[in-house]
Amino acid sequence: MDNQRIIMSDQVDIEFQTCYSNFLTIMFDTKEEVQPAYEIMKEGSKTIYQMEATPYSSCWVVFVDKFGIRWGIMTEQTER
Repeated sequence: MDNQRIIMSDQVDIEFQTCYSNFLTIMFDTKEEVQPAYEIMKEGSKTIYQMEATPYSSCWVVFVDKFGIRWGIMTEQTER
């Protein structure tokens, strides 16, 4: 879980608008990595899709954080 790096920027000269149609996705190797990442980020957030296994991921969750950014945190596979 220590190798993720996300770089984001904003434009301070335009009015901020929340956009739920675009979102950032972080891929982890295991569900044991997804769970603590979500715990850290979920404070003040609104969960869109609860954490669960899917046909394409052993663990995924989608939420809008307290800053209005929509995130997907998941694994790429179903075996782990």
